[in-house]
Amino acid sequence: MACSLIIDSMDGRSGVLYYLGDFVGGVFVPDDTDTHMADFGATYAGSTWNHADRRIMTSWLFEYKHWLQHYNDAMYRTKEWCGRLTTPREITLGTYSGKQILKFYPPKEVLAAASAEECIKAELSSSSPSFKCDPFTLTFDASKATITTKGLMNDAVLKVDGATKHDVLILRGDYCAQIFIDGGAVCHTGLLDAR
Repeated sequence: MACSLIIDSMDGRSGVLYYLGDFVGGVFVPDDTDTHMADFGATYAGSTWNHADRRIMTSWLFEYKHWLQHYNDAMYRTKEWCGRLTTPREITLGTYSGKQILKFYPPKEVLAAASAEECIKAELSSSSPSFKCDPFTLTFDASKATITTKGLMNDAVLKVDGATKHDVLILRGDYCAQIFIDGGAVCHTGLLDAR
């Protein structure tokens, strides 16, 4: 079950939260009380559909905190649009850090259509802990099991498992960078500018 929230406890960020479980007698029963984030970034209002026995999701790419800061700017009030859609993501069930989770990863059709400038692959490890993708940098800290983004409007410290190596896929556009870590076990959508 998924729900979209904009709450102060998330520092005014928007997000898609989900719970794993099943429906019993028409009532959703969660497997546990853990709250999972579909994306530790600027996504909201995720919508899903089935395609060829796959579950696909797109979300509204929108940074609520940033919108509030600029609400009174004439440029923002006169725009005919606010935000845009994320790249479609295929949803699969997986395990990460010993817990069952949903993985979100671009479908093969998106990866096949993306150019080399838009689709960037990297590997972060103890021996190669940093990766620069102008204007932002990803840094892996093995002692804290985190990957930090710096240089995006909504930087984040992302918790990863205790592996010594992490595969990263970056889908980069003119407005945002969508970062997928370890096959979509951890995702972060970062805004590149204020437009």
